[in-house]
Amino acid sequence: MFIYNTIGLFGIAYAASTVSSMAGIGGGGMLIPLYAIVGNITLREAIVLSIVTIAGNTFVRGIYYVFKRHKVTRKRAMINYNIARVVVPFIGISSYLGYLINTLLPQIFIFAIIVIILGILIVKLLKKIYYYYKNNDINNDNIYIINDNENNWNESQLADRRGDSKLFVVNNILYIVTSFVISAFFSYIIKNNDSLLVSIGYYIIQIIILLLIVHMNIIHINDIYKQRKAKGFNWLRGDIDWFNKVNYLKFGIAGLFTGFFSSMLGIGGSMIINPIMIDLNVVPDVVVATSSLLSFFASVIAIILYIGNSLTIYWYYPILFMLGSLGGATGILLINLFRKRSKIVILFTLTICMICSLILLFVHQIFIFIDL
Repeated sequence: MFIYNTIGLFGIAYAASTVSSMAGIGGGGMLIPLYAIVGNITLREAIVLSIVTIAGNTFVRGIYYVFKRHKVTRKRAMINYNIARVVVPFIGISSYLGYLINTLLPQIFIFAIIVIILGILIVKLLKKIYYYYKNNDINNDNIYIINDNENNWNESQLADRRGDSKLFVVNNILYIVTSFVISAFFSYIIKNNDSLLVSIGYYIIQIIILLLIVHMNIIHINDIYKQRKAKGFNWLRGDIDWFNKVNYLKFGIAGLFTGFFSSMLGIGGSMIINPIMIDLNVVPDVVVATSSLLSFFASVIAIILYIGNSLTIYWYYPILFMLGSLGGATGILLINLFRKRSKIVILFTLTICMICSLILLFVHQIFIFIDL
């Protein structure tokens, strides 16, 4: 029976990672109930295995999208690094709280929270799809707007006017990685500290440092935004108006939600952040690329918090990470086959994955009730 359970877990890891990769999510909502049912393990153990699988999935997608260029111009990165710079520190701030709540709450409460969150996000996503249909935009992937006629512009002017320079990309990645390393370092120290007061002290220090990074990021983003506006930068549909301070608040809250629920529920973060970004009118292709980077950092922080607390077999971890990576790569290949209709594929695959996750969670609870 153990062998069949193990083979089933590995098959699920690859299949679910492939489908979820096409939707631009980690797939934790599907992985957790399937792991629990097929592997005959607890919800908490399934969460740990899910996070490891998601880390592999998002690792491959993150690397791919770092080098992926924008649909309209190869001078623009597909990842929206400004969103990432705002969100990642907040993921680090709330991750430990999510882990702490997970260890304290009964499994039935965790189940109820997952159902409520998924239900809300599914409704918001369906509303957005309806909006696209209503405006005859669902089959239209030509949703990017170029403002000016640039036929008379030379390459260097185009790069400055429409592009993200290599220095811009490297600088953003360094800031994002710095936020991640600080979060990972403090998460490890806090988790392995026996004194509650010392842990709280470390957590407060972590919050202060990350908020300082957020402050520096806001200054940097505002400077870049002012320079681009002064130079007549060509804005594309889905670009964020960073002069509107409310957008910082929206993405900051989105980061808090992503870090908290990804650590508490083991669902990677993409299933939380993707519908939020789509609701904020970020283009689906950019949503998938940006969330791949965000979810990888969120899942690694969650792994640091959870590893050592699980009763599952440790040699599962590297295998599930590799299968998640392989599934992520397969999903990228499949979505590229539909690149002319990537918008509709992403939206519908994401919706189907979330609805399936909700159904599977209820099925898992039925199995638990039958066992009782």
